[in-house]
Amino acid sequence: MMKKIIIPFLLISALLENAFSQPKDSILVDLGIKKITVEEFVTRFEFTPWPRRNIKYIDDELKFEFLKTLIAEKLLSIYGDEIKIDTNYELNQAYKNLEKMIVRDALYRKEIKDKIEIDGQELNNAIAKSLITIYARYIFDPDSSTIFSIYFSLINGANFDSILTINANKYNIDPSMEITYGTLVEDFETIVYVTETGEYTIPLKSNTGWYIFKVDSTRMNVALGPKELNDAARKAEKILKQRIEDKLYNNYFRKFFSNKRGEADGEIFWKFVPLVTKRFKYKFENQSPIRNNEYILDPGDVIQIEKDLDNLKDSILIITDKRNITVREFLRSLLFKGFSVVDSSERYIAAKLNKAIKNFLEDEYLAEEGYRQGLHFKPEVKKDIDMWKDFYYSTWYSLSLKNKIEVTDEEIENYIRDRSIKSEEVILVNIQEILVDSLDKVEMILNKLSDGADFGQLARGYSKRKWAAEKNGEFGFFPTTMYEEIGKTAEKLKVGEIFGPIETKEGYSIIKLLDKKIERADTSKIQDISELKEKIRNELKQKKFDLERDKLVSTLAQRYVKNINIGLLKSINVTSLNMFVYRYMGFGGKMTAVPIITPYISWYEEWKKINKSLP
Repeated sequence: MMKKIIIPFLLISALLENAFSQPKDSILVDLGIKKITVEEFVTRFEFTPWPRRNIKYIDDELKFEFLKTLIAEKLLSIYGDEIKIDTNYELNQAYKNLEKMIVRDALYRKEIKDKIEIDGQELNNAIAKSLITIYARYIFDPDSSTIFSIYFSLINGANFDSILTINANKYNIDPSMEITYGTLVEDFETIVYVTETGEYTIPLKSNTGWYIFKVDSTRMNVALGPKELNDAARKAEKILKQRIEDKLYNNYFRKFFSNKRGEADGEIFWKFVPLVTKRFKYKFENQSPIRNNEYILDPGDVIQIEKDLDNLKDSILIITDKRNITVREFLRSLLFKGFSVVDSSERYIAAKLNKAIKNFLEDEYLAEEGYRQGLHFKPEVKKDIDMWKDFYYSTWYSLSLKNKIEVTDEEIENYIRDRSIKSEEVILVNIQEILVDSLDKVEMILNKLSDGADFGQLARGYSKRKWAAEKNGEFGFFPTTMYEEIGKTAEKLKVGEIFGPIETKEGYSIIKLLDKKIERADTSKIQDISELKEKIRNELKQKKFDLERDKLVSTLAQRYVKNINIGLLKSINVTSLNMFVYRYMGFGGKMTAVPIITPYISWYEEWKKINKSLP
């Protein structure tokens, strides 16, 4: 199973520093209009789950397989530009929302991350605090008058332990705490660290209520070796940096939004809310939650809500200083950013949508500021935006091409007749699958699998493919030419291996290979002719799609590929660790560290037929 890692994006560059045996900007593939550099190849390869990658070393063929897939992505993106695919509303909205998030992240780095400075004395104080452990107990109450009444009674000689016992029982809490540097919020910590042993603090206010701490004892960690001291210093510096970053963020946020205004049309809002509520009521009644009774808005929900909205979807919902936003655009932003509920009541959903509108306005103004400062033109930001554009365009065109392909009944009959005359060897696989509709669900499933959860039970509880979920996610044997990327990926796995996510038109699949075998096709053994025809229809559709796409990509390669530096590819050092990495963005939001692509190499064989000089 792959390893799931969640790290800030700024750490990614540090992880890759030692991976480059050649200059980062060396050209690996020259497509004329686009280039694939060593840096992009290494970054994409290291953070993309890939079949056969759980081996101890990476061979040249595996790297070349990934490069072929990357070249195909670039070529399809070029073609998307040629046919003006950006005029498609859904694609345009999805890509624009992602671009805005990248621009906001660049603004965050410029206005906050890059302004973090650590004073030497502050760092020394932080390290000193990190070597001290305080053992304390606390009295809590959500009401200010109650906590101050308790505080004044303590001043007048009341017994702390007696009040503590009553308070702990009242709120069912464990009042004991082991406090180290970073355990408490900074305001609490500052007071607790200067409180003498046996003394208690003044009432301290938090978001949930009020606290009075009593310090029982302290311990100084003086017996640490050089390595432990160094680790403690690094941890203290990290906590201090985070606190400085939080202060810079809060100051910037307050100042930036002090003069920004925006509003929603109440009449349109209350026509929109019931339709969203209706959809979530359906989900609560017919689907399983992703976790703790939580349901998320998925693409199918958006399509249905837009259908219910009819002409209302083009009504103005939000008004800002610079532009107006339609219900449809807001709904697409919810889909991109993520919208979840734990209650299907209209009142609850209206409150959630109202908060989402506030967040949307904040995101719009921050992105607008980033564009105003020209951050989207900065080389590292533009490189990021272009990488995701290539992925979006190539994926979207592939899906649109697949949707256009039709298979007639006559083609199915001919296929059955031809196969009965001439048998062929086919690779059959049996898998278990968990199909979900978001990367949040993928993260949750991978966490549960890492903790030892049973794959079949997770499939029964979470998989969208209900007919398989009822059988613990098991498909039964099928040719690897079926189920698109699922079949192709399963063919490359070892029995017992788990792999995912695999992006499909239905969502994201996590699969486990149960068995694999090679047989000669025997259609006479299949009794249900309707089931047979449906399988053949899907198989023929996939074959037609593969042929059409291979033909297009090979033609594009002949037109655009100037050079593929195989020698340079062989010299690149990469790891064999499969990783699924999240990137947390400044001002909110998260995405995978790089676009998740699945192997696509068949086009290269078609290109070889055209270009005789290829190896």
